[in-house]
Amino acid sequence: MIRFEIVAALLLCSACQPPVDMSDDNRKAEPSASTGVIPKATDLAVFKIDRTAWHVISVNDRAAQATKDDDGVLLKPKIEFASGNASGFSGCNSFGGLYSQIDGKLYFGRSISTEQGCSDALGMQENALYALLAGEVDARVDAQGRLFLKRGTQKAVLERAEDCVSCKSAWQPKVNLVGPVWNIEAINGRNPTGRDVFKNENNYMLKFMANSFQFRVGCNTISGSYRLEASRLITSSGVATEIGCSPELLAQDQLVSRILSENPSVVHGHNMDMMLTSKAGMIELQGPPDQRK
Repeated sequence: MIRFEIVAALLLCSACQPPVDMSDDNRKAEPSASTGVIPKATDLAVFKIDRTAWHVISVNDRAAQATKDDDGVLLKPKIEFASGNASGFSGCNSFGGLYSQIDGKLYFGRSISTEQGCSDALGMQENALYALLAGEVDARVDAQGRLFLKRGTQKAVLERAEDCVSCKSAWQPKVNLVGPVWNIEAINGRNPTGRDVFKNENNYMLKFMANSFQFRVGCNTISGSYRLEASRLITSSGVATEIGCSPELLAQDQLVSRILSENPSVVHGHNMDMMLTSKAGMIELQGPPDQRK
């Protein structure tokens, strides 16, 4: 599982307080959110979300619930985007993981969170947020500057926050791709088909040499050449072994090949975790245990 340094300032107090309606007049969620339609306004192709922070205003048409810490300070649900890391506070627990942006879509890797007990209302809100911030998410910014996120039936409306705690110190570590054998932990947010961490983890890997790479996701070994351009992995097709695969494993081979062929963006975490993302999907990887913090 991806490990992430959660922003200390967002950590919840030791005792969860009753939820607090964030709206001054206990009004319902904004009408534009209740339609379930993302407004046709500025998409994220021209709006770069990196190094911004947002307060969650509504989740699935319900006004977002906040809570108070032991000192009575109101803690609003919030998401911060900084250098490939998405960290936040659900109203109950803090969470964090890797993300990337491609045009009008955001891609969220699997995240970890604190494990504070939640009230029923905050628990429902948290579960909805976690379901939303997983995998590929449609994103738009409307004329009022609000951020609309939608994934399947899950949706949320956010407004810009002035303070971005994680932006002040966020940075992506410099990682040498060559050397480590990167374990393929997830493909489009799911465990790879057939992977068993005790029996066959070595069959689910991506390895970089000086100018070439090879990967295996349970069946054939596929290789090609690559180069790095800024945060993009530019690849070219190569050769593959011809082992007979089950339809599921063959489809998995093809999906990973497609993601790599689309010159995916590269996001590094701080614990030898990495995410490769293209329009075809995302691959989450982690380096060997002896190189993790």
